[in-house]
Amino acid sequence: GLGDVYKRQSPEEYLAALERLLSSGVQGLALRGIASPEVSRRLRAVREGKLPTVVYNEDIEPDLRDCFVGQDSYRSGLCAAALMQQLMPPAGCVLSVGVDPLHISSEERIRGFFAHFRSQHSAVDVSPVVYGGGNRDTVYRLTREKLDVLPQLTGIFVSGAGLAGAARAVDDANLSGRVKIVGFDITDSNTAFLREGTVQFLIDQGPYAQGYCSIQLLTDAIFQDKPIALSYYDTGIQIKNLYNC
Repeated sequence: GLGDVYKRQSPEEYLAALERLLSSGVQGLALRGIASPEVSRRLRAVREGKLPTVVYNEDIEPDLRDCFVGQDSYRSGLCAAALMQQLMPPAGCVLSVGVDPLHISSEERIRGFFAHFRSQHSAVDVSPVVYGGGNRDTVYRLTREKLDVLPQLTGIFVSGAGLAGAARAVDDANLSGRVKIVGFDITDSNTAFLREGTVQFLIDQGPYAQGYCSIQLLTDAIFQDKPIALSYYDTGIQIKNLYNC
C-alpha cells in the first residue's frame, strides 16, 4: 500500500513508489489518493489490467478505483460548518484553509461547509479561501497574512492537513479563543492545541478503520474471490472536543 504520501512525497516520488509496487507483482493496491494528473494517468493504465484497487482517506476519480474507504467529505464539511456556526457571532467571517484545488476530499469538505451556511441564509462571510498544500509552515504564513488584513475574522476552517500551522498563527497573534478553529485529524500537535483551547473541535477520520477495511476488502477479493461490490465504504464522522480527545 501507499501511505500518507501527499504530505511527505511529491507526485514524482509517489509515482516511483507505485512503480516499485507494480513491478513486484502485487495482486491488489491499497493507496491514499493524491492530487496529481500524472498519477491519475498512471492509475488509469493500471485499471486496464483489472488490478483490484482500494483508495482510502483522500479520494480520487471514481473510475480509477474499485472502492473509496473514508469519510463522506461533503457531509463532514456540513458537520464542520454546523459546529462552527455554534461558536460564532451571527455575522462573523470564516477563513477556509484548503489543501489544493485538485484535492478531491478537501474540496468536497469546503463545498459542504459553504453549503451549510447558504442553507441557513446566514450572514457569515465564508468567501476567504487560501491553499496551504497541507504544509503547516505554509498554512501558518497564509493564516498570519489573513489575520493581518482581515481583522474581522472570527473563525478558521481547515479542510485537511496543516491545522497546527493555523492554530500556531492564531496563538502567535494573541487571538486564541477569539478566532475559533475547526478542522480534522487527531494528531499529537492538533490535540495539544485542542486541549489548550486554541482549537475548538476536531473531526476524526478514523484512520485505523480506513486501513483495516481497505486491506479486508482486498483480502476478500484476492483470496476469497469476492468482488469488491462497494464503491464507497463510509468510516463515519467522529467529533472530538477538549473532553474526549
